[in-house]
Amino acid sequence: AASGRPGPVLKGHMGEIASVGWSSDGRSIYSASRDRSVRLWDASQVRDGPVRQGHDSYVRQVAWSANGQFLVSASSDKTLRIWDALRGMPGMVLAGHTDWVRSAAWSPDGLQIASGSHDRTVRVWSLAPGSAAMSGVATARLVLNGHMGAVMAVAWSPSGRYIVSASSDTTLRLWRAADGRSCGTLENNSRVSTVAWSPEGDFIASGSVDNKVCIWRRSYGNSPSTPTSDGNGSANDGLEDLRQFTLHMVLQGHKGPVTSVAWSPDGSQLVSASEDSTLIVWDAATGGLACRFSDHQKPVRSVAWSPSGRHLASASGDNTVRIWEA
Repeated sequence: AASGRPGPVLKGHMGEIASVGWSSDGRSIYSASRDRSVRLWDASQVRDGPVRQGHDSYVRQVAWSANGQFLVSASSDKTLRIWDALRGMPGMVLAGHTDWVRSAAWSPDGLQIASGSHDRTVRVWSLAPGSAAMSGVATARLVLNGHMGAVMAVAWSPSGRYIVSASSDTTLRLWRAADGRSCGTLENNSRVSTVAWSPEGDFIASGSVDNKVCIWRRSYGNSPSTPTSDGNGSANDGLEDLRQFTLHMVLQGHKGPVTSVAWSPDGSQLVSASEDSTLIVWDAATGGLACRFSDHQKPVRSVAWSPSGRHLASASGDNTVRIWEA
């Protein structure tokens, strides 16, 4: 496999960086760190930007809403915070988790947030248009119980109708976002630390502490990955049970626990990050190892594709964010 070319290194955080992502226009990179801050970076000029501070502990994840207006951060202080992405003004505090909040994800329409916590719950928060910028404390619309261990990661289906959660209890669970109904469980052989839904919705990727990446494929009755019609001529996203997903491929190449997975914007590739300090880009169709990146000095905690699919950003325990040509 080819060795990936290292690009710019972003320095400024004073502690391990747990999360990294791109703005929807690809102009900015955001990161969250053990130093309790969220930082924005100018991706084109590789320049440090505004620092958001407000959490009382390690910031575990940060995510940008699809419309580019808001950030949400999840912290070991048991809260989530919403920020005005451009002006940096703090907005709503989302309170209710009783232990570290490990993960947060915006719904595709930007009006809901799902979060996962060491308290073993997934929570769903609804935000009325414009309310994210308001100060105050909000409580969750739904509290989803079922996991027997910490919820390490959450992701929304592309339609916004379902949420998948990954847990240290070795399972993935699917939930219906409207009412929180459990739609089934996928059993993994090891603690699951990360999960991502493919752009078209037919695949789920997960990473676990046994150094493996799993790709789960959705089956539509007679043939895999062939959408059925709901009678109106449109594809039916009516998942009723996670058992519609079956293990499709197991990708092996890391020498340490897998900490983060992300699909390329076109779904043709998957990237994984690991405690072995490397990133691997995989061909999603064949499972082949396409490229390996290995310039970080400590475990890589998070990885994200740029919206164009031409670059990757990775965050590490070496206190840096690195940009790579994909």
